[in-house]
Amino acid sequence: MNQFSQKSHTELISTHVDLQLIFTEVLKLIDITIIKGHRGEIEQNSAYMNGMSQLMYPDSQHNAYPSMAIDCAPYPIDWRNKERFFYLAGIVIAITENLYKKGEISHKIKWGGLWALKDYVHFELYKPQ
Repeated sequence: MNQFSQKSHTELISTHVDLQLIFTEVLKLIDITIIKGHRGEIEQNSAYMNGMSQLMYPDSQHNAYPSMAIDCAPYPIDWRNKERFFYLAGIVIAITENLYKKGEISHKIKWGGLWALKDYVHFELYKPQ
């Protein structure tokens, strides 16, 4: 059975309860690592300056507390294997849809891998209209 590392667990608990529920369910199907949950001002601006984020503080969904965004990758991470990131995204999206339809969460999810500037590890919550 897959388990979160201490680092992954620490990052996960800095996120919105919907993300915690989604990614706890995801872990039951695929081994994952949580790279980042909440980012404070210094960390966010550093991520921006280093090209790891397109946004300065406080404009990232990572900057809310609890965070409305999470960076997650299949474990172990192989940055060249994009198929694994697409596979993970499919699982995340399917689990989110199921939990939302059952009324267990109040948000849906966007995946950064579908954006013009690809961010394969990024998932963020949004409220459907």
